[in-house]
Amino acid sequence: MTSDPKKEVLTRLEELKMPCQIHDHSPILTVEEGRKIAAGLSSLCCKSLLVKNKKKFFLIVLESNKRFDSKAVAKQIGCGHLLFASAEDLRNKLNTFAGAVSLLGLLFNEEKDVQLIFDEDVLKAEYIDCHPCINDCSLKMSVADIIGKLLPQLGIEYKTIQMA
Repeated sequence: MTSDPKKEVLTRLEELKMPCQIHDHSPILTVEEGRKIAAGLSSLCCKSLLVKNKKKFFLIVLESNKRFDSKAVAKQIGCGHLLFASAEDLRNKLNTFAGAVSLLGLLFNEEKDVQLIFDEDVLKAEYIDCHPCINDCSLKMSVADIIGKLLPQLGIEYKTIQMA
């Protein structure tokens, strides 16, 4: 993991001309804390989970109030049994750690071997919160900018799923 992932994320976003609102805070340890911060920023609190099967990694982004159902996700994306990625996988693939995972970790996935999956309700939000690979800062970002600017500039395609 790089020594200052937040600085690297902010630098990359600036280079990519991706606007965001920066909100520094105490380290978030629970989803409830994240929801409070998101409410104060008028954005959607998401949870991001790095999972894998025997062949591939998937970054699942869903609303924080939804339960992750690995069987339902595996069925929708057409893959076998999904497991949570290890701490080492989080470091190596997204330059982050448990509790700070976000789609911004894809900035560090040079191999482009992590498939991005959004719950369709996340894409309906105007703004979402993303950690810059640490859990003491949240970035309010426009979903339209993420989908229309950031992901295309990074050459990242995404799939959608529907979680209950």
